[in-house]
Amino acid sequence: MMKNFASNFLLFAFIMSTLSVFSNDTILKHFTSVSEQVDSNAFSHPKIAKKYISDLESIADMYPENINLTAEVLYRKSSVNFYQFTDDSILLSKCKFMALALSAGQYPFESALLDYSLSMCYFTNGNFTMAFTYALKSLEQFKKNGNQLFTSKLYCLMGHIFLTTRSKDEAIECYRKAISYAHKEQRDYYLPYVALYSNVIYTKKKFQAEIDS
Repeated sequence: MMKNFASNFLLFAFIMSTLSVFSNDTILKHFTSVSEQVDSNAFSHPKIAKKYISDLESIADMYPENINLTAEVLYRKSSVNFYQFTDDSILLSKCKFMALALSAGQYPFESALLDYSLSMCYFTNGNFTMAFTYALKSLEQFKKNGNQLFTSKLYCLMGHIFLTTRSKDEAIECYRKAISYAHKEQRDYYLPYVALYSNVIYTKKKFQAEIDS
């Protein structure tokens, strides 16, 4: 009888453990899906994007030990604020605190993502020097790790920074580099093209050649 009890107990423990793994996997997949929805609504539907961010925060709170989820939430919030040009000093402080707490060697992706977030926060804050510093730092990390998606995004962000500080030639060069790293499967594949075109039309000397290109 004791043998049967032990066998049943082990079976029950195995089933519960398996269900827990499946449950966690489902939740994390949902997190990824919701995160992508934030990205697609950040520019044109900020209210919807912020609703999705609340969902992400709820999931991240369930897994406080998962550094990736927390960094992702901060990045998505920074992204929405960036597209809406909304300054948020509290978010900036949170990004700074977590960036200082993380080791780039132990968490290379999360560290680069937080530097990216800091760059966007400083941009909306109007501190373009710090925005460029963190954008460049993040860019170097993503290039080192071979992440072409975020390398493209960072070059595009640096283009925006240069454009805002009236460095048009540097901005155009960054947009061109963003295009060289962009992939058609990424959602914002055409953003650097639009940014480049929007700026080139004001560069009269190269107008026709660039439009043809």
